[in-house]
Amino acid sequence: MTGFLLLEEDSLRLLRIKERSGGFSIEGEEGLDGADHLQTSAFDSFYLSLPLRHLDFRLLRMPFSSREKLRETIPYELQGLVVSVDEIVFDPLVISEEENSFVVLVPYMKKERLRGIMEPLRARGIDPEVVTSLELARVRKEFSTEALTGGVKLSEEEIRALVLEELEGPTINLRQDDLSFTRHSQEKERLLRRLSRLTALALLLVSLGLLLQWLGYRKEAATTAASMQALYRDAFGEGTRVVDPLYQLRANIKQLREELEGIRGVRALDMLSLFSERWVDGVVLEELTVNPGLVLLKGEAGSLKDVQSLISSLKKGFRGVELAESRKTVSGRLAFSITAEGPER
Repeated sequence: MTGFLLLEEDSLRLLRIKERSGGFSIEGEEGLDGADHLQTSAFDSFYLSLPLRHLDFRLLRMPFSSREKLRETIPYELQGLVVSVDEIVFDPLVISEEENSFVVLVPYMKKERLRGIMEPLRARGIDPEVVTSLELARVRKEFSTEALTGGVKLSEEEIRALVLEELEGPTINLRQDDLSFTRHSQEKERLLRRLSRLTALALLLVSLGLLLQWLGYRKEAATTAASMQALYRDAFGEGTRVVDPLYQLRANIKQLREELEGIRGVRALDMLSLFSERWVDGVVLEELTVNPGLVLLKGEAGSLKDVQSLISSLKKGFRGVELAESRKTVSGRLAFSITAEGPER
């Protein structure tokens, strides 16, 4: 289920959206002002729509329309027009083509202000992967500078229609640069840190055991055994029952290695074969990166529905499949990044 948050005047409401065979459907809504009852675990992702009054704009005329080139060039164009380019987040929007040039609208807002909106949401377990604007999406359909400055009043019917369109491909996404949407796997890091500590402890215990055999002294053996048990309890807690610390430690390391084996993934060629078996029509793979603990796919699709279908298919054979990023290209397609932890064992 997807949660679409609407920031309106001084209120915040949530639309609950489910994906059906024919697309998306709005299942219900609720107000979130001052409420802590929302079960965020029931949602796969969140979107956030800001009103126009939260955004500032610049109209520029550029000799190209490539989104990537625009993002590289626009900071130089904005320098001097805003307080500091480093203090803002923006996402360019091509409005029209005129006389071998392109009219580009640059919606932007201060990072500090966006953080001020995001932090209370994160405190409640809500981390929107897309920050867009339904009002801007409406203005884009019949663009005029007067509508940008004067504001737009959307009917409930327009809101619901625009929400479904934004799910297919957002007009803008202000989750850019250091405010980009990312998911860090703390469990992977925890397992790696724990394995590192246990490996070091195992080396120490093995060294103590060898020293014990070489010396052959019972007194030293008893003292060393007590030290080994104390070290083991320090690592696993005072209440841990210790019978044979060296054997128990090896068993724990074996278990951790088995857990990490699935996280580290497989070779790229094997991974390509696995993905090809679960690929869906209409989606183009442009890049596959296989790193320890993380597999990253980048590509393009006709719509978000196609991407969601791919994610559903991949989940049948892979663990931790998630949409990391999505954005609309100038050509109207949807560029996406998907992460996965590795194949099911």
